Amino acid sequence: MKRVFWFIAFFVMLSCNDDEAVSPEGTSVWQEHDKFLYDLRVQYNSYGDEDYLYLMGRRNFSYVTFEDDVEIVDYPVIWMEYDQHHKMPISSDFFVTANSNSVNLVASKDPIGGPGVWLNMEQMDPDFVHV
Repeated sequence: MKRVFWFIAFFVMLSCNDDEAVSPEGTSVWQEHDKFLYDLRVQYNSYGDEDYLYLMGRRNFSYVTFEDDVEIVDYPVIWMEYDQHHKMPISSDFFVTANSNSVNLVASKDPIGGPGVWLNMEQMDPDFVHV
């Protein structure tokens, strides 16, 4: 058995040739954006309309637009009790978040001060456990 192992090991070592290293051609079309660093890099869902690009990330919601050919990126702080590991719905009017006992519809263009609907699931169903 040892002879078979050494024979296979010897054969594998002879078959390796590092002169044929393949390098990737071209350059990457993706570039790092200076406003999306660290945990803002992770985006779970996106939606775009004529004026905005909406991005749902890990504990954040961002939108990108252009005014007079100047890119504007805004990511107001949105409190979520846990990391959003699911693809939550997004539209130009609202996006959805969920906490342990509620489902929330939040205004996309003004998530902090805009209108929103908070549905307390425990009040709607006494047998509700968690989202």
